[in-house]
Amino acid sequence: MAIIKPKRTSTASNVPTTSDIEVGEIAINLADKIIYVRDTSDNILDLSTTSLTDLGITSTSTELNLLDGVTATTAEINYLDGVTSNIQTQLDAAGSGDALAFAIALG
Repeated sequence: MAIIKPKRTSTASNVPTTSDIEVGEIAINLADKIIYVRDTSDNILDLSTTSLTDLGITSTSTELNLLDGVTATTAEINYLDGVTSNIQTQLDAAGSGDALAFAIALG
């Protein structure tokens, strides 16, 4: 069985250079708990500093946490456009006047 051993250091603040790792190779700083990779443009990337903005995500982490566990489809969420309060309350209010008047009229 092959064993993969990335380049590593236990020296704090030690960052690999392009002479230390090849394109696609990773290096780990155990003291700082940072993983580095060399990309195809010869940049050494610190994979621990990737933020939502770096990934092109404009939502905040709070907004994303609100959606955690939601099982609704996109279509179902789109039905909520313009909803400003509890849906059942809106349905009850919308139906109560017409339904009551209709029931009284029919006696």
